Amino acid sequence: MADTSASTAVRTSESTEIEDLRRRSWALSAYAEGTSALIHARAPSEFYSSVCEAVVTREPFIAAGVMLLDADLRLSVVAKAGPAAAYFDDLRLSARADHPSGMGPGGHAARSGEPTYMRDSLTDPRFADWRGSAARFGIRSTVSVPFSRDGKVLGLLSVYANLPDAFGPEEVGIFSKLGDEVAFALGLEEDRRRLEAEREARQSSERRYRLLFDHFASGIIFTDPEGVFIDVSPTFCRMLGRSAEDLLGLTADDILAEEGRAAFDQAREAFRASGEPSSLRRCLLTRADGTVFPVDLSVTMLPDKTRLSIVTDLSQVIEAEAAREAVETRYQSLFQHASEGLVVGDADGVYLDANPAFCAMVQMTREEVIGKSAVDILAPEEWPLLAGTRETFKTTGSYTTPRRWTFRRKDGTTFPAEFSVSRLPDGARLSVVRDVSEVVAAETALAASEARYRGLFDQGPAAVVVVSAEGFYVDINPAGCAMLGVDRDAFVGQAVDAILDPDEQLMVSQAAERIRTEGVFRGHWRLRRFDGGYVSTEVVSTLLPDGNFVSVMIDITAREAAQAAQLNSEARYASLFDFAPVGIVLFRDDLFLDINPAGVALLGYPREAFIGQRLSLVLSEEDLKNVPRDLEDLYRTGSAHRVLRLRRADGRQVPVDIVSTLLPDGAGVSLLTDLTDRERAEAAERAAEETVREARAHLERLGRTAALGEVMTVLAHEVNQPLAAISANGEAARRWLARDPPNLSEAGEALGAIRRDVARAGEVIRRTRAVLQGRPSERVAFDLNAAVSEAARLMRTEQRRAGVATILDLAEDLPPVRGDRIQVQQVVVNLALNAIQAMAELGEPPRLLTLSVARRGEVAEVCVTDTGPGLPPGDVDQIFDQFFTTKAEGTGVGLAIARTIVTAHGGEIRAEPATPRGARFIFTLPLATSDGDAA
Repeated sequence: MADTSASTAVRTSESTEIEDLRRRSWALSAYAEGTSALIHARAPSEFYSSVCEAVVTREPFIAAGVMLLDADLRLSVVAKAGPAAAYFDDLRLSARADHPSGMGPGGHAARSGEPTYMRDSLTDPRFADWRGSAARFGIRSTVSVPFSRDGKVLGLLSVYANLPDAFGPEEVGIFSKLGDEVAFALGLEEDRRRLEAEREARQSSERRYRLLFDHFASGIIFTDPEGVFIDVSPTFCRMLGRSAEDLLGLTADDILAEEGRAAFDQAREAFRASGEPSSLRRCLLTRADGTVFPVDLSVTMLPDKTRLSIVTDLSQVIEAEAAREAVETRYQSLFQHASEGLVVGDADGVYLDANPAFCAMVQMTREEVIGKSAVDILAPEEWPLLAGTRETFKTTGSYTTPRRWTFRRKDGTTFPAEFSVSRLPDGARLSVVRDVSEVVAAETALAASEARYRGLFDQGPAAVVVVSAEGFYVDINPAGCAMLGVDRDAFVGQAVDAILDPDEQLMVSQAAERIRTEGVFRGHWRLRRFDGGYVSTEVVSTLLPDGNFVSVMIDITAREAAQAAQLNSEARYASLFDFAPVGIVLFRDDLFLDINPAGVALLGYPREAFIGQRLSLVLSEEDLKNVPRDLEDLYRTGSAHRVLRLRRADGRQVPVDIVSTLLPDGAGVSLLTDLTDRERAEAAERAAEETVREARAHLERLGRTAALGEVMTVLAHEVNQPLAAISANGEAARRWLARDPPNLSEAGEALGAIRRDVARAGEVIRRTRAVLQGRPSERVAFDLNAAVSEAARLMRTEQRRAGVATILDLAEDLPPVRGDRIQVQQVVVNLALNAIQAMAELGEPPRLLTLSVARRGEVAEVCVTDTGPGLPPGDVDQIFDQFFTTKAEGTGVGLAIARTIVTAHGGEIRAEPATPRGARFIFTLPLATSDGDAA
């Protein structure tokens, strides 16, 4: 009785151990599939789906899902897979400890950051709220493992099994590692996106800088710490009438006018002492033709101790200021001596100034008038009418009286007057008041009207031009002559179309049409002055009663220049401090003119030591022989492209892709791209190829015959994809870099893809060599089921390529067999590859490969069955003879070696036809006994 109990206990213990091994095998298989899926996934959504699908490839795992944790501690399902995946549809979970939805394993795992598992859903009280739904889908046990990054839980991987107690501590640990792999893959994707965004920002910055430097309205100068010009913009060259070649190497002293030198020297000493940004107003420079012109100059010290100077030509501004001063002088003369009363008011109508004529009209001093308004000088009966005039003024910006108004003097007496109000450019109001007390009928009214017109026409600050209905200039006021730079006598009588450009003629004709249809035209015109310059104006044109046209024009050139300068200043401030990410070198013939900071970093020469040196500084004697030919090609075609190894300041050779372009002034510019990373990638590619060759040679030694050529097919197919990708990306990178200009962005992406594919090829080789690694034959006990499963996975690529489906039929409770595991797997691979090739040649489905393992008494039996064309006619046994083959390119030794291996292990091998078609190869191996000998 005691013996029976002991035997039962032993069997129970063995059963438990076998069950533990089986659970661990399930978990490890899921981990391997999940990790493999992560390697090939390209985006987070693909990460999650691939892992879930990999976990449920075999029972007892019937459902797997990935849930992400949001800021409100809710868990949302983002991927699911498995026969019971519908269980997730109505699942509502959270990580809150005070909510029922957070009481289960998932909520605890998300809250604590630790894996949580449930042994049995029918008995575990934590699963009470989900027990009914789990029972409908056959769920008995579950594990939830969190995945985190930087200590923060991002989400959960939850796996459900149809058996109770399917997750022991070791299985939980395996799935926790899979969760860590998910977090790691997610982090890599986030890092990749961040790096891509940074790369695009750098390229955009360089484009903005170059566009600003070449087209900036003000001149730009870069000088070294000693004040020597090391780079000048095209705008600055045009200011001085000199080329960049003439200016480089000069200093400010070489272009300063003598009359402005003292002020400049004082400003320069202040800048050297403080190092703070400074500016100098109205500095005088000398052009190449000897003429002097004024500029505003600002200087800023850059981090590399070079100086950035912005030079703004003030010639037109000063001319505009002079014109404004002349207008102001004329205005004051008109204001003080005009016979009409002139009053200037603010935007609210409060009087700011009054001329003597107006003061005499109302019998007040200027001081008494200032601060009053129209209400104070109009008779009370006129007050109700003021609202209408104000509304008209707000709408049109001007008001001209259609009637006589009654004004009050200081002594209370009244007098009739006419007045008009116009809005000045600064927003103030100019009122012209004409006392008509002495006017007698129409003569006096006509005389007064003509006086007002001529006074405003001759002395007004705005330009006024009168054109007849026939298209001839009738009159122009002094302000108009000054604006257009013309003499009145030479102007009046000219035909409009005789002195206007075609574009100006079009403007005038369009304005005339608007005036005829609408009575008035308002717009902006850019007019050509008679000295060749241009002036921007605001124009108001109207039709006079006599059929003539009158246009009032206000010069807005200075205002537009100020607005443009403000916009350009903001853009300059945002862009000038960015630097090119590639080296840039300026040269003429074989002499270096300049190099940018990226070029200094690439070649290691300080800028001041580089400028003025010859090409021999960085080129070898062999490359220098090709310089005349390269320069000839550059001057002939305008561009050139070479890849050379340049000599750095420290003597190290660096591979550089050089794209050169000829500039309009005859100098050349070269873009230098460091190819060190690309050469490293190519070296890595060669190393990968060498690794493949070593692996192939190693497999050949394992087989010791040509039969291992079949096994090498597995390795070749496994690494062929990454090697093909490496080759394609390498060719793509070469093409991108060969473009003019080179596409550095696309080339960088191709080189990055090469690095990833090299790593993938190495991983494939490492995994394959672990199975096929040659070592001295060692007879040990091993799991035949596991060995056959590994051999099947090794041939997965060949199976997919041939369109073959594989069925694994493994034996339950199969004791270990004793032998050389690798040699046994070689037999399985040889037989299976023969079957796959036979079915591929058949050319029609179904293509089904069955690998089965069974126990037959004291031996284990392995059977390889296919649905191919079957065995050759005649004696079936002769297919195991040396050099017998039915394949055109076969060696006839594969099956002979298989028989040798099986026989050496104490087993037998045979072949027979399969039903309804195909062939079946069967071999046996003795089972291992407890004392280490075969049974």
